[in-house]
Amino acid sequence: MEELSVTGLTDSLRTAIETLKDISSKDPSKELREHVQCLQAALLDTQAEVISVCQYLTKLQVENRKLQEQLTARDDWNDQIIRYSIVCPWKNGAQVYGLKQLYAAGEPPTTYVPTVLIEDEKLY
Repeated sequence: MEELSVTGLTDSLRTAIETLKDISSKDPSKELREHVQCLQAALLDTQAEVISVCQYLTKLQVENRKLQEQLTARDDWNDQIIRYSIVCPWKNGAQVYGLKQLYAAGEPPTTYVPTVLIEDEKLY
């Protein structure tokens, strides 16, 4: 729900409440006043629910933005992983991910422990 439509809905509810107050003040009938009071209470409840929904929507939008940022970061990281291959720089057989020469572009040689790449964390 967009902010403008929520504002319009809230304004409509407010107008309805004011209209009911006017009707109630012009007709002193007890029965009509009771109906107007019930309607006013229902409108106030509806207005409170609209506000609650708006707050929840805002929370969801913030969460969605964070998740989109995480996906973007993961995509960026996946692009980074492509730049590395498994190498064995030591005689003991231990392996690490080393920066491929093709992707170095002037960067110094860099290596990462395999578990670091799997956990999406760079080792500095």
